[in-house]
Amino acid sequence: MINNFGSIYFFKTTFMKNCLVIDWILKIVICQLGRLVVAF
Repeated sequence: MINNFGSIYFFKTTFMKNCLVIDWILKIVICQLGRLVVAF
């Protein structure tokens, strides 16, 4: 029971970290695209 709860908690934390990384990458990509649009 405790082990199962721990694995679910671990999955949630890793999933949230992946979401943060994806969000960070998307922000960088959007910023780069914005700079290209401004350059043109």
